Formats: sequence, structure tokens, C-alpha cells
Amino acid sequence: MSSKIIVPIMVVILGGCAASQDGGEEPTVAESSWTETPPNTSSSPAGAVGPRGPAPSCPPAGVKVPGDYSTIQSAVDSGVATICVAAGTFDEDVHVDPQRSVAIIGAGVDATTIGSMWVNFGGLDLSYVKVASGLIVEHSVAPGDNTPYVAKPVRIHDVRLRGGKHRSTGVSWGNEVSSSGAALSIVRTDALGRFGLDVEVAYADLQASPTPPNAAQNYTGTPGIAAFVVLGARCANLRDGTRFPCAPVNVSIHDSLVHDSATGIVASHSDDLASSSLRFTHNRIENMNGHAYSPWGYAGAGLHLMLSANSAASHVSYDANTVSGNVVGVTVASSGDASTFTHAGNLVTGNTTNYRGSARPD
Repeated sequence: MSSKIIVPIMVVILGGCAASQDGGEEPTVAESSWTETPPNTSSSPAGAVGPRGPAPSCPPAGVKVPGDYSTIQSAVDSGVATICVAAGTFDEDVHVDPQRSVAIIGAGVDATTIGSMWVNFGGLDLSYVKVASGLIVEHSVAPGDNTPYVAKPVRIHDVRLRGGKHRSTGVSWGNEVSSSGAALSIVRTDALGRFGLDVEVAYADLQASPTPPNAAQNYTGTPGIAAFVVLGARCANLRDGTRFPCAPVNVSIHDSLVHDSATGIVASHSDDLASSSLRFTHNRIENMNGHAYSPWGYAGAGLHLMLSANSAASHVSYDANTVSGNVVGVTVASSGDASTFTHAGNLVTGNTTNYRGSARPD
């Protein structure tokens, strides 16, 4: 496998949902089947975080790569429910399409390496692997697409995610996100807010690039960000402005190590996402250096929250995180009331500037 530059973890949540396997119509918004991995219940700031081990044995119903299938992609395309990937490097760009829902289990984060991954309206349970050049979770809806998608949960745990020039062809707001250089991108592109999204990231090791990419890599977007989370939707008829309820979005990142990048976690929460939640709990966020290529005002931030005036109906929280060794510890840029989020039990210390904007100590 060719060497790759480690780049940002980008989590961008944009609307969308998956079609049914049999092609029949399903409800516009499915009830969530999301179940979160039990987080560390300690109220103390994060200490030991990141991937656990060893990897479990392949379940009886699982197919093996190599063995039953020669590539991960061919196993995914077969429609099987569980894929067990052996130790080794698999230089593939694995796509999980809307009609798919699959569990992929590796032999361990130091044993199984996948080139890159892209999930578009598909369901995924990914564990015990390293993704070397970016994982994109995307709900991308083309203009005029009225397909009654149904959201499927995505669970990413016990993984090591690194960035690179992603080879997928995902599209966000009409722009390719394939060259964003993110290690993890969660992208919701349904501006109307018709479809929900449930994503959990747990016990992960997330690292973007601590140094600027070069021109030959042609990165766009937000290089160097460890985790980029964007939640937003208008939830209105484009013709007459009639409002309707947005489908809820739930994102949780917990018990993870986010480290040695240009910027750590950047989260934007906007518009009418009632009954949604965005939670960062018991993570260790450290050593963000904010290189000059990092755009906008969050370069070097460990945790940067951007909240709009309309986000009060949902729950945004960060609790029991350790944030240290960054240019800026916690930044809150809010056009609304800073009380739209909660925070408790965080250890924010040893940063050049511990708090910026509306951010305050617990």
C-alpha cells in the first residue's frame, strides 16, 4: 500500500437516508434502532481512552476476507451481514451503498489496515481495523431526489482512523468531499432535514495531519481537523417557506483519543434540529498545533463549537473530557444563547489559551 499523509478527521452531518433492499417504499423517516456502546460512566476527566483489544473471534455467520471473498468490497457487495477481515493491508476504497447494512470486523487496529471507506445511506458496524486514508459517512441527496430513504445507524468503535487524500467520490453541497483530507467525515447534505442520522464513535484513535498538505495532494475543505461535525437543515418547504419537523440527528463521540493534528473536534449545530443530540464525552483531546494551512478561526483548537440561535431545542454537551496541550482548549462561537449546550467535569488545562469566545470553565 502506498504511503499516505495523515490528515484530518472530518465529521460532517448532512441529511439523507437509505433505500430499502427490495426497492419498495418505506416511511420517510424510520424509527431509530441506534443503540450506543456503553460509555465510561466515570465523571472524572478522560484518562485511558482509545481502542480496546484483543479483537473478537469471527462469529459463525461471518464470511472471511481473504478466503470466502478475495476483497472486502466484493464481500460487501454480496449482501452478507458480517465480514471478518484477516490481518494484512487491503488497499481498497470500500463503499457501503444505500441498500447495504454490514458489520466489518478486523483482526485488530495494529493488524488489519483498509485503504479508505465511504458509507452513503448505508448501515455500518466497523471495528478492530485501521483506516489509513479517511472514512466518510455521508447522507448525500442530489437536487430533485425524492427517494424515500430510511436512515440506518452507523457504529464505529475500537478503530484507528487516519487521514489522507480520500479516493471516494462523495458530494457535499455540490462539492466533492473526496479531497477533504479528513480522517473521519460525517456529512449530512439533506438541507430539508427530511432524514435522520445516528452515528456513534467510541473507543477510537483519531488523528489528522499535524502539518500542511502539499499542493500535489489537492486538498479542499478543512485539512488538519481531527473531527468535523456539521448538523444543520432548514426544515421548510422551499417554495412557500412552510415549516415542518426536522428528522432528529444523534451523534456521540466518546472514550476516544483525538490527538496530534492541526485542529481537534469542530462541531457546527444549526437550524431546527429539535430532539437531536450531539455529545462529546470522556475523550482525551490533545496536541493540536494549528498549522498555517488550517482555515478560519478554529486552527489549533481542541474543541470548537459553533451554535446557531435555532439550536436550543436539541441537546449539545461535552462532559468529562481532558483537553490539553493545544493552541486553544475550548472555543464556543455562538450566534444564539450559550446555554444551548451543557458541560461538566472537563479538565481543560495546559493549553496556550484554555477558553475562547463564549466558552467558560465548568
